[in-house]
Amino acid sequence: MLSNTKKYLTPLEIGESIERLSDADWMRLKKFAAWFSRKCGLPEEDILQKSFEKALDGSRKCPIDVKIMSFLWQTMRSIASSNAKSYMRNPTVSLQNLKYENGSDHQADLKDDVKPETEAAIVARMDLAKVKEIIPQLFESDPEPVQLLVMGILDEMDTDELKEFSGLNGKKYYSARRLFRRRVEKKFPGGYGNE
Repeated sequence: MLSNTKKYLTPLEIGESIERLSDADWMRLKKFAAWFSRKCGLPEEDILQKSFEKALDGSRKCPIDVKIMSFLWQTMRSIASSNAKSYMRNPTVSLQNLKYENGSDHQADLKDDVKPETEAAIVARMDLAKVKEIIPQLFESDPEPVQLLVMGILDEMDTDELKEFSGLNGKKYYSARRLFRRRVEKKFPGGYGNE
């Protein structure tokens, strides 16, 4: 007997899933894009468009067990993160710094505040990246709002943003936060190095 070893949706299946999105899903996708836009500086339309391009051209693969909304959210997150990192590596010249107090003229200014990282900072960042990769896997079988809450926590959203992003409010929100803490503490009882 042949077993189904398919691990990812095809670009065609992703396209069909996108076409089946409800109006509410589209509104949520636009909210996600707007939120990421504030974090990286790309216009929200560009983030949304690039996420569709990457999904449909096959450069981003969607595992068969991941919901399309979560997949698109993660793709937007990746695009925003890459854009922000790219900007930090290659700061651009700004012509909008006021030269005179009355604001009648501008001067070019290149701010290069990026300092070299110490080895400890690099290792800490790598450990954090690994943790951020592991934690979402702990919540794969939970409902989508809980998964969105987890993603928001990892992206350091504040309480209001988390509630809006996940759609959880009141007791459901606090229950999901408690679930997050308990499950992470169980996975890492003595911290990341002691899993």
